[in-house]
Amino acid sequence: MAHAPAPFHIITQNCRGLNAPEKRSHLLQDLKRRRVSIALLQEMHLREADTHRIQNKHYTTTYHSSHQTTRKAGVSILLSTNLQFTHSETLKDTDGRYIFVKGTIAQRTYTFASVYAPNTNQVKFLRRTLLKLATFTEGILILGGDLNLPLDPIADTSTGHSTIAQTAIRRLRRTLHDLRLVDTWRALHPDSRNYIHYSTLHKRYSRIDYIFIQQEGLTHLQKADIKPTPWADHNRNLYTPRLSHLQAH
Repeated sequence: MAHAPAPFHIITQNCRGLNAPEKRSHLLQDLKRRRVSIALLQEMHLREADTHRIQNKHYTTTYHSSHQTTRKAGVSILLSTNLQFTHSETLKDTDGRYIFVKGTIAQRTYTFASVYAPNTNQVKFLRRTLLKLATFTEGILILGGDLNLPLDPIADTSTGHSTIAQTAIRRLRRTLHDLRLVDTWRALHPDSRNYIHYSTLHKRYSRIDYIFIQQEGLTHLQKADIKPTPWADHNRNLYTPRLSHLQAH
């Protein structure tokens, strides 16, 4: 007989630096208040020696990738103590641009990935990173991150266009399609517009932060929201997919 444990709640968030103690406190309080199970974080700006500062009694299991020499980039995955996660493997780069973690929850295998694309050559970086992730992945893949580009400029920007060439964006979308990755928010809101970030340079609102799940995991997707996060860089919205998972007995 199968039963459904409580849904787990996943967010992705660009933090634009967490060296300030008040900002780390805001983050951890926000995660607890929202009852977040898994936080996929980008632009941490923390040195490896300082990553323990975003742990507390509610989030003791954390994985990080920091830049080797400077306080820039940086990605993390935080897991709630309420989530019984059994870790099996981690893969991360040396520039703080991605981290992949896999393991089991309720006897089901998952791979979680947090990715922070640079603001130049995004498509080249993302396609290369996705191919690495495809080799690493086992079970259901959930990828969250700041791609630094809109996947559909017409629907995902206030101006209807992007500085990234359409041919390059189409190549990236094909790579995502080949990996069977689905944009969770767009899957549940096919005709809606909502934005994550405002660029003062381009005077444009855009949706450049995403959470993807592989097609076989879509049946577990219950909800996907964009909500305010006033303390963070991408401060208008926060992705919050909720996923159920079945455990056979």
